Amino acid sequence: MAAPDSKADSSGGDGEADRLTARTLLLAGRRLVLFTVAIVLLLAFLKAITLVVLITLFVIILAMALNVPVTWLADHRVPRVAGTLLVEGLLLALLVGVGALVLPRLTDQITILADNLPDYGTSLTEWVAGVLGTDAQTVRDRLTDASGSVERLLPTAQAVLSRIGGYTLTLLTGLILVIAVLSMTTYAVVNPKPLLRGYLRLFPPHMRERATRAYTRCAQSVSAWLWSTMLAGAVEAVAVLVFLSLIGVPGALIWAVLAFFAEPIPKIGVYLSSVPPILVALATSPWLAVVTLVFYLLLNELTGNVLIPPIRGRAMGVHPAVLMFAVLAMAVAFGGLGALIATPVAGFAAAFVEQFYRPREGERDLDDSVTQMLRAR
Repeated sequence: MAAPDSKADSSGGDGEADRLTARTLLLAGRRLVLFTVAIVLLLAFLKAITLVVLITLFVIILAMALNVPVTWLADHRVPRVAGTLLVEGLLLALLVGVGALVLPRLTDQITILADNLPDYGTSLTEWVAGVLGTDAQTVRDRLTDASGSVERLLPTAQAVLSRIGGYTLTLLTGLILVIAVLSMTTYAVVNPKPLLRGYLRLFPPHMRERATRAYTRCAQSVSAWLWSTMLAGAVEAVAVLVFLSLIGVPGALIWAVLAFFAEPIPKIGVYLSSVPPILVALATSPWLAVVTLVFYLLLNELTGNVLIPPIRGRAMGVHPAVLMFAVLAMAVAFGGLGALIATPVAGFAAAFVEQFYRPREGERDLDDSVTQMLRAR
């Protein structure tokens, strides 16, 4: 008579186990859903603040660059507040002084270019007529018909005003960002100690010495990047001024100044600064435009891939190939701002890898292995 009770107890136990299993699976499913939602929200948040992260990195880089002269002044008994304002004031005065020296000549060059635009248009029309095998008047008539078609395709006044409003809003946003960057940089340079303490507190006590060495190496990388960029801009500006003056491209000084300020934009800065002089040269002579194009191509290859990367890599302690890869990767991922800060960020990564990842022992064995790899046939 005990067998039925045993079977009942067995079936009841199996049911309880099934309910526990179902409850466990339900809880696991809920946790998985919540974890997935949390990951999605985190990724969305990181995507939304990408610009903020890039701007913060830019502020850090700028603050490291300004900290060098401000700290030197502080060592000579100049308060950091006064030193920061003095350094920023000197930089502003330098920009104003350069503008005062260059702008009058730029204005003269622009006036000459504007006066010669009709002649450039005539030369360009005649060249197009020669390429098409027709007369210049036919080309002018076609251009006139095309301009009439373009006028019909032009947006209405309301659309133009709407676009102007959008551009104004974008300009205002950019101005606010510039003010925010300058303000954050000034605060960081004036009183950096709390920020540095917070940085060191991110690491356990036994790792803070490495963190200090990593930060010091990062600051040195920023200084090396800054001076190498100024050197590259100066070299390109002088080369553009001399070469374009020799071959007779109008406005050589304008294009030299443009080349200097376009240098901080890695890889494409030279190409962007080459478009206006090539168009002006094309209006003067097709062969002159070809010579100008070849010159800019060679200039970019020599400075961007031959001259500057070894100098910058040696100063920053990073292989030139790694720097070039960082620029390409950051440009593809984050656009112009990413390309601008790519080289210092590569220096940061190299500094932290050197201090926290690369083992100190076994370097001789590693060098022997590298030598063996190079001699492989």
